[in-house]
Amino acid sequence: MGADRMSSGPNLSTDGVKVARTSRLGIPSGGRWVRITVALAFVAAAALILWNVSFIGTLEAKIGVWWMDLVLPGKIAGIGNSLVYNFENHARGVRVTAECSVAVLIVPVLLLGALVSGLTRVPLRRLFRALLVAVAVQCLVNQIRLALILTTYQFFGRSGFDLSHVLVGSFLSIIGVAFAFLLVVKSGRGEVRAKRRPAHA
Repeated sequence: MGADRMSSGPNLSTDGVKVARTSRLGIPSGGRWVRITVALAFVAAAALILWNVSFIGTLEAKIGVWWMDLVLPGKIAGIGNSLVYNFENHARGVRVTAECSVAVLIVPVLLLGALVSGLTRVPLRRLFRALLVAVAVQCLVNQIRLALILTTYQFFGRSGFDLSHVLVGSFLSIIGVAFAFLLVVKSGRGEVRAKRRPAHA
């Protein structure tokens, strides 16, 4: 009896509606465990970044040397996780410490992505895209911040360093984090709007 009922027209159409809903949400069968796995992967990635924060700081310094030497007057050199700015035989340098590294900016965004993945139905493709753009923006903002700190320290001494590091640099970091959070949260809001939009016949 149960098999006969499942093969009837009305139940077939009901199954069709279920399939359509799954397709609109962008979640495959068994997607809940996939999303939990992705959330755990984001947490693991955040832990891995914190564990390797010294390496990331050194990598940031090397990237900074590459592009700052092209756009700033004088000579930019790198020693480990330090950036050294030599201008008219006067050299000053700054270190990319754990507190100044982009790693501490990326970790909160990854943890937010883990929450979004585990607790919402935002399509994973949209979430990945938002996180990718967010991380790229944070890396770019932090490179600009490092260049600003290094330049003001070279030309204005300790007062320039304090101003750019504590005030202007922190403001840039806040902008980068806020933009990253906005991207991730917006990906979730887009899914909420999709749910509320009435389906067309």
